[in-house]
Amino acid sequence: GFGRQPRVFVREYDKSSKWGKDNGLQSVVTGALSLGLLGHAFVLPDMIGGNKYENDDEVRDAEEYAELYVRWMQASIAMPSVQFSVLPDSVQRAAEAARGTALEYNVVELCSRYLRARETALLPL
Repeated sequence: GFGRQPRVFVREYDKSSKWGKDNGLQSVVTGALSLGLLGHAFVLPDMIGGNKYENDDEVRDAEEYAELYVRWMQASIAMPSVQFSVLPDSVQRAAEAARGTALEYNVVELCSRYLRARETALLPL
């Protein structure tokens, strides 16, 4: 029956927008590896940058969040699927507004570059 069908994709639980192993960025890869060891071949990581719940322990500084966002993209790009809760250009604009000047890197361009590399190098596997 329907309820007995094997799951093709398994989604990781919601992540907080923070750096640590306690449900933050560091738990994305370890969670995917754990689910893989349990036999789930296709793991969907949580959204790039976390869910932005704005809990007390989450990253609040816009410039630091831009760095977290890019690192999260780097950690997730080799997984079967990526999803966004906040668009890259929103992250870029917020960080530059908080800083008052342009960032040393372009969040939108970095995300585009990683997605292009993913399409050509990773997905054909």
